[in-house]
Amino acid sequence: MARVTKFKRGAFRYKGGNNVQFAGDVDILGTVTIAGVEVFSESTLTGNLAITTATDPKLTITDSTNTCAVVLQSLNTTAKVGTTSAHDFLVVSNNSTRITVASAGTVTVATAAVFSSTVTLSSAAAASLTVTDTTTPVTAVLASGDASASLLTTTGHPLILGGNSTTALTLTGANGAFAGTLTVASTLTVTGTLTGSGAVTSTGVLSKLGSSGSSCAIETATTSLTTNGGAGTQTATNLIPANSLVLAVVARVTTEVTGAGLTTFSIGDGSDSDRWGTGIALAAGTTSKTNTTAAGAAFYASATSVVLTAAAGQFDAGVVRLVVFYVSQVAPTS
Repeated sequence: MARVTKFKRGAFRYKGGNNVQFAGDVDILGTVTIAGVEVFSESTLTGNLAITTATDPKLTITDSTNTCAVVLQSLNTTAKVGTTSAHDFLVVSNNSTRITVASAGTVTVATAAVFSSTVTLSSAAAASLTVTDTTTPVTAVLASGDASASLLTTTGHPLILGGNSTTALTLTGANGAFAGTLTVASTLTVTGTLTGSGAVTSTGVLSKLGSSGSSCAIETATTSLTTNGGAGTQTATNLIPANSLVLAVVARVTTEVTGAGLTTFSIGDGSDSDRWGTGIALAAGTTSKTNTTAAGAAFYASATSVVLTAAAGQFDAGVVRLVVFYVSQVAPTS
């Protein structure tokens, strides 16, 4: 049976001078004071050390030179480990410092850290996570304030955002100019000036907001038109919304267009048969772009159809994808 040595309150006091070896479990029921500078420095404990008391038991180790004190303590519902003096607390593995908790509260991770769960930073004041590469240095800060949050660099370096290890957006310069391609899946609202050295692409609405609720937006309307009507025209009914300023209508033949006597076709609005394209070939993969110099922008007060017109013959089969680019407007609401 393993030997258990118990020291009752006030029953043991070590003043240094010889090594202390405990071969079994040591159960400290009260307070043990070790007064010498050899505080367990050469002592061997091969069993378990248990410190038990009804009121917040703790183990305190103090370097008396600068009164640097570290404590391991069990409280009523929580436990803590750290310094009780104004000194940094270091977390070490393999005899190397991995994490430093400064006396002021700043936490520094010395090596790459991998978190398999959720990391939460909370503070009554602004909470922030700062990441620094000390070589240059480059510093990025993720911060949360009372009414907003921010992600930025504080050292004059670009801020890169991306997904799947691929750069999607780069912010550079004092004014955060865009360098690269910005893709917006919904609505992008800019209160200042948006400067792009690449492309600005939106699958939603790209709009300019005015005063009192007014706005001007570039939008798209699209459809895939099946050309099997057996007639000389095929209609995408009311594809153009009412009150639209149409900039262009573009097309792609996704399935070869065929028909008796059919050679080519044009794209128009029903009154101007080739307003947005003429002489369009029938083969799959054929594309058509609007000649804006010849066509120009056109305003349509009411919903209007896009019409394909055969140069000769009729449409019997095929599919053409049509996309209308138009400007919509919203009047002031107040």
